[in-house]
Amino acid sequence: MDKFKDDIEYYRTIHNTQHRLNPESWFMYGYILGSGSNSVFEFGCNVGRNLNQLQKLNIEVSGIDPVERFISEGIETYGLKDIKVGDHENLIEIPDNSYDTCLTVSVLNHIHNVDEIIKHLKRICKNQIIICEADNMSSGKSPWYIHDYKLFGFNEIKKHKSNFKGSDAVYKIYVWKK
Repeated sequence: MDKFKDDIEYYRTIHNTQHRLNPESWFMYGYILGSGSNSVFEFGCNVGRNLNQLQKLNIEVSGIDPVERFISEGIETYGLKDIKVGDHENLIEIPDNSYDTCLTVSVLNHIHNVDEIIKHLKRICKNQIIICEADNMSSGKSPWYIHDYKLFGFNEIKKHKSNFKGSDAVYKIYVWKK
């Protein structure tokens, strides 16, 4: 069996959360676990749903999101201690090689120019960056910015259709390794 499938199966079997999460989420968690990451930073963490799941696995988590209400809810709901209000401008404050993995989910497709963000994520990560984005180029219906992450050195490792009822979104997961 291929290594990534082993990682996914480990997460699904041992932690049994796939019934509550989107397929792209449990794929990413398995991938992160399989890479041996001990720390994860999420850019655009919202209320911290991803960070909460990773924290349960004894991974040190941190994140920023520009919406104060989301950060407050993440602290109250999940007890996340290291999430803060912030945006791309706050990335400059994070020291080089601070986290094993940097993660962003359905965030960069809302931003026109991601060059500086990706530059800073590459700087602050020790090992890898994982990007998960909806991509509806095939239907031509996307209201978002579609970026060619291969130009930044990322590899597409997974593609699947959303499991949300009525959605025609196609999600792609990209990884960049240092």
